[in-house]
Amino acid sequence: SAAIPFLDKDVNLVISFPTATGKTILATGAMAYHLTTNPECRVAYVCPFKSLANEKFQEWMNEPQLNKYGIALWSSDSDDDIRFDARLVVATLESFDSKTRSEKWKGWIDSFSFVVFDEVHLIGDKHRGGAMEASLMRLTEMNPKARIILLSATMGNASDMAKWVKSLNGKQTKCITSSWRPTKVKLEI
Repeated sequence: SAAIPFLDKDVNLVISFPTATGKTILATGAMAYHLTTNPECRVAYVCPFKSLANEKFQEWMNEPQLNKYGIALWSSDSDDDIRFDARLVVATLESFDSKTRSEKWKGWIDSFSFVVFDEVHLIGDKHRGGAMEASLMRLTEMNPKARIILLSATMGNASDMAKWVKSLNGKQTKCITSSWRPTKVKLEI
């Protein structure tokens, strides 16, 4: 409930909630808001895992309210890169990073009004974190008007991430954290 008032506002969000507490639902609501209120905009969902990108692509393809806007999948084994009519892009981190490096995709990057980065705690990963950090920096340099939402279940420094994102595009940035879980966690050794 703390994030809902900001879904239709032009602010960045850093959302750090435990697993299965609705982070992606919040991001989907914000994507739907942008798609329905601005017929020229595009939105993107960027995640580090090909399996998660494929899962979200299939889920949203089967959702009539989102599918009507056209959905493209950007991943290393996808040929959807040529779907220029799509207004919702589901991208793997590496594919999104690659496209922010290419002048060919500048028009697309400029047309995003909203970009979600999922599993953003991986920004600290020594193997893949650099791609996430660099693509966020290039995105905000190429398109400073784009709104950003960062999602993570395990981000320990959410307020630091919010300050950093605000420094990238200058937008007001809200950091929303919670430790609430819908189910109890039972640890056994």
